[in-house]
Order: sequence, then structure tokens, then C-alpha cells
Amino acid sequence: MNEKMKKLLDHHLNRMGIEDRETAEYNLLNVFMPTVLEMESSGDYQAANKVSTAKGGFQFVEGSVVPALNRLERRIGKQDWGTDLRKHKDASKLTPEQQQLLFMGDLLEKKGSDQYMKKVMQGDKQGSMDAYYKLHHTAPDAATKKRAEEIFGNVYSEPQAMNQSTELEQLNEVLSYQVGLGRGMKQTMAGFGLYEDKNKGRA
Repeated sequence: MNEKMKKLLDHHLNRMGIEDRETAEYNLLNVFMPTVLEMESSGDYQAANKVSTAKGGFQFVEGSVVPALNRLERRIGKQDWGTDLRKHKDASKLTPEQQQLLFMGDLLEKKGSDQYMKKVMQGDKQGSMDAYYKLHHTAPDAATKKRAEEIFGNVYSEPQAMNQSTELEQLNEVLSYQVGLGRGMKQTMAGFGLYEDKNKGRA
């Protein structure tokens, strides 16, 4: 976790009185965020929607970029990349780390988000899906809901026993690094035997 993300999470976890910070951080950064990244862009930080202004790994539309930046900067201060972002409003021009900051800063700061984000921190599947629908992709169509059921279902299929051993902590770091490089959630998890492609081998 970089220093800016740490500062952001420290503020919000302190504000919400979260005691099990290790589990909360893991579920935010290593479970929920990569899952949404997979949902929105299949892990492509340079993705551009063909029918809207949505761009980047988390598919921020132009109208949502500046409000998200304002929410982020409210807690960690002005960003040196913020001035240019306010002009071009294109999230895909940011680095993966910057996009992750923008995404997390936006969701944690939105009015009424605590009730949803606390569920995310607990590793709750339905709570995490609710957070996705209420705070990020607020008008999902039937296809999006079907995709969400599949992707969230694969990720949250078993209880998340987070950070119980050094092995899990090491896997945590590797997954974060791979996602930071722009690899999709499925691709990254499959590499560690954590995801099985049900369509593999079908004609």
C-alpha cells in the first residue's frame, strides 16, 4: 500500500471506528477494488467505453471525475496530477495507482457510503455488491447485474479468512502488485489457482 492510500484509509477507518483494520484494508484493496476493476474494464486501466465518456479501469464518466477528485483531495490534499485531470477529465490518463486512489477516495467520501463500505470491509458479498450498485455503477442493466452475480460470486464464494498467516500476507502483496500492473482479476487469480474458468475448453 502506498503512502497516499495509507493516509486515505487511515482517515476513514479512524473516522468509522474500525478495529480490525488489517481485515478491512485487505477486503477494500485486495477483494473489492480488484472485483470492481474486473467488472468495469476487465482490468484494463486504459479502457474507453464506446457509447459513453467512461474511461479508465473504473470507468469514470467525465461528469464524475472532478467530484471524485474533490472527495479524494479533501482527505489527502492537492495532487500534482489533479490540475490536468480537471481539464481533460480522462481517468485513463492516470496511472493505475492514481486511478485506485480516485476510486477509493470517491466511494469512502460519498454521503451515506459508510453503511455500504463497512460491509465491504467485512468481506460481505451482498454488502459489497450493494456498495458497487449504490456508490459506483448506479444504473446497472440486466446484463451488468448478471455479470456482477458471476464475478462477485466467484470472488466471494467462500468466507474471506484474511491475513491469518504469512502465506496469505505474501499472496496479498503479489495480487496487489499484479492488479497494479493492470492485470484483470480473473487472470491474476487464475495464475494462483484461485479462479477456475468454467468456459475453458468449451467449443
